[in-house]
Amino acid sequence: MLKPFSRPLRRGFKDVIFIRLYRLWANARDQSETPATALLAEVDLQGFAGFTAPACACFFELQEAKLKRPLVPSDMANPRYSADERLLLTTLRSASPSHGTHHRDGLKGALSWAACAVRSGMDFESEATAGYRHASKGSGTNAGY
Repeated sequence: MLKPFSRPLRRGFKDVIFIRLYRLWANARDQSETPATALLAEVDLQGFAGFTAPACACFFELQEAKLKRPLVPSDMANPRYSADERLLLTTLRSASPSHGTHHRDGLKGALSWAACAVRSGMDFESEATAGYRHASKGSGTNAGY
């Protein structure tokens, strides 16, 4: 079984951590191990919310159901993402809760909600806005944008 990183990665590497979580999940599944164990260890190490591990597992399984085939990861040591890993990132970034409500009962809606749970657990939104200064209301400027 692959081991989690020995220390947390710095902020700004959430895509890398997310793909690492996917590769841990895929490797554990391929080795007939319990993917939750590997995911929980990595999620705990990174300091993410506890629900992140099951949200990731659900997201990966739903993506496979949508594709009607297993996802194909790159090797753990490979810095390049596979086509399926890029698809996971695209789906993760493009999902929104409002999209999920329009497809409440379908696979598309479930996938959207799972992606939103992963983003929430990994706090993707704070990373997306980090480093931006917001102009005060009424200032009439777009300073920092």
